Amino acid sequence: MCAWAAAAHRCLDDVARARAGSIRVDVGGLRTHVRAGASFAVPALASQRVDGTIAEWETWTGLTFPDSGDYVVEGALIPVSIDRAADRGTIVEPNYWMRHPIR
Repeated sequence: MCAWAAAAHRCLDDVARARAGSIRVDVGGLRTHVRAGASFAVPALASQRVDGTIAEWETWTGLTFPDSGDYVVEGALIPVSIDRAADRGTIVEPNYWMRHPIR
């Protein structure tokens, strides 16, 4: 399993525990939906993908990525994966589909 998938599973495991009532929902967007009366539907491990050159990622984040590897980016659910040889940075974030009642 690649690093982003392991991180995504950890994030969604936390959500699943929150769903079971054993922890508080800490992911802001999900918390907003829960407060609005939504329930958890299904996980989406690859909900959003962002690809870019290393220069683009450095511009977007204000960080430098001197080596290949995974880097923590503030506000991201999981680390960005940097590949210096390919001049690419990629992040594939997990999410959860929420079910809202029709009122």
